[in-house]
Formats: sequence, structure tokens, C-alpha cells
Amino acid sequence: MSETHESEHVEVIVDDIFDRFRLDAFLAEMIEDASRSYIQKVIKQQGVLHNGVACHRPSRTVLSGDTVSIDLPPPPMS
Repeated sequence: MSETHESEHVEVIVDDIFDRFRLDAFLAEMIEDASRSYIQKVIKQQGVLHNGVACHRPSRTVLSGDTVSIDLPPPPMS
């Protein structure tokens, strides 16, 4: 039997406590077991949607009420 590995879609709304966070730092806080460096790599390679607009800058600032969507690639097969 083979396992299928699909990407994980994550969509979150920025809460007040994360106002003015960097995009990569915010997503690293929101996604369990994802390091900031991993998130940076995904943002640069695939991009994320920040309020519906594609973004490839990990340093972009998020504001309270913003919507952020990211598709995390499946983990590498061992």
C-alpha cells in the first residue's frame, strides 16, 4: 500500500497580538512544528497569499485582521 503525501493548506487571520509581526515569524508561530527558516524557504519558493495577493517576501509586516494563506509542501519521503 502506498501513502499519498499532499500539501497542507493553512489559512489564518492575524490576531491583535501578532500585529506588526514579520510574515515568517507570524507563520512560524501559527504552524506547529514549522521552523522560521523552513517558512522563509516556502515563502521565497512558492509564495503565500497575504490578503489575497501573492507575496514572496518573508519580511513583509502583517497587521491585525490580515488574512494569510500558505500551502506547505509534503514532507520529504524517507
